[in-house]
Amino acid sequence: MNRGESISAVSIGAKPLIFRNSLILAATLGKYLTWTQNSLFEGEITEGLLKQCMAEIASKANPAVDSIYVYRIANPKHIKKVIYGIEKDFESMFL
Repeated sequence: MNRGESISAVSIGAKPLIFRNSLILAATLGKYLTWTQNSLFEGEITEGLLKQCMAEIASKANPAVDSIYVYRIANPKHIKKVIYGIEKDFESMFL
């Protein structure tokens, strides 16, 4: 991370229509963010890494069938995350 480069909190939802695309997009997003539930990834990321991530996603996603939603959170201190039901995390999927 470059000094002075701003960090953004983001949440990215990927809704691929084809299962194969789902695995590819999940692997790509997992390099940059934390998988939180099904097709949702969250985390803090620099602007440069976010651009890099989205360029990589753009090269792998099929815009005719895939949907990628990027939610930018201006001030994470004003966000309250409430989980109803079971909180999913990557480790619990494989234990």
